[in-house]
Amino acid sequence: MDVRGYPTGQIDAKGAFTSEIDLLPIIKPGPLNTVAEMDRPHLVDQPGMRHKYLPLRHDPATGAISTGGRYLFRGYEDATKYRDFLEAKVFRGEQTTFWKRPFFFNTVRFAWSVIGAHDLAPITTHDLNRFERYSVPDAKFAARLPELFPAFLDAARRLDLAHVSLMFQPEHNLVGVLTAAARVGRRAPSFETVRFSTDALALRGSVSEVPLTELGARKTFDRTSLTLAVWLPLSEQAGGAPVIWPNSPPIPMPGVEHLGGAQPKAA
Repeated sequence: MDVRGYPTGQIDAKGAFTSEIDLLPIIKPGPLNTVAEMDRPHLVDQPGMRHKYLPLRHDPATGAISTGGRYLFRGYEDATKYRDFLEAKVFRGEQTTFWKRPFFFNTVRFAWSVIGAHDLAPITTHDLNRFERYSVPDAKFAARLPELFPAFLDAARRLDLAHVSLMFQPEHNLVGVLTAAARVGRRAPSFETVRFSTDALALRGSVSEVPLTELGARKTFDRTSLTLAVWLPLSEQAGGAPVIWPNSPPIPMPGVEHLGGAQPKAA
């Protein structure tokens, strides 16, 4: 695949945006992939966007899936503008703003200030992602984060992770930690290897849990997902691939399966 503009190493990103979206059980991964790709051109051209992971988590108990977004932006202001853009966004043919769609429930979204971000392996290997969110006592906690990031990066190397980023949410006093990893069995993927790899990543170990909890942080969210798609606006601008689907196969590529009736969108 021809991906351009995403070297490994330190990432020049000062902003992030994350969202969690629980979807109705009738929505399946293949149709979601199709609809997300239909949405991408209308969302990806916002200022400062570096990349987006489109996560997908399946609940075996209910059959429902969760999606959302893990974005990095050039600046914190870019991330807050994107947050505001989505709050007001109405897609053509729809009657409500983005977050008020009837097929969304339990949506959670934040704009973040990024403390540090690093790709340890090519973005084409970021098959899985894990997002951890912590509540901290007050805004003063942010001053301690820059000194912690090098240790998180070292831990990511020991755990054979492909990406790590550390962020702070100033309005709600939250710390976010995003990691990514390659999938087991990349050459011959199957639904079994995807499920195994996702579960195994959750058990591999957290780069942040011990040091943050020792400093008084409280973990409030921890979700490991496969990466349904990676949006690559920098590559598209350079004439390369605009998006990759690291888990297709086994998940059908966009355009193979479609959704009847209302068309959900994923941000």
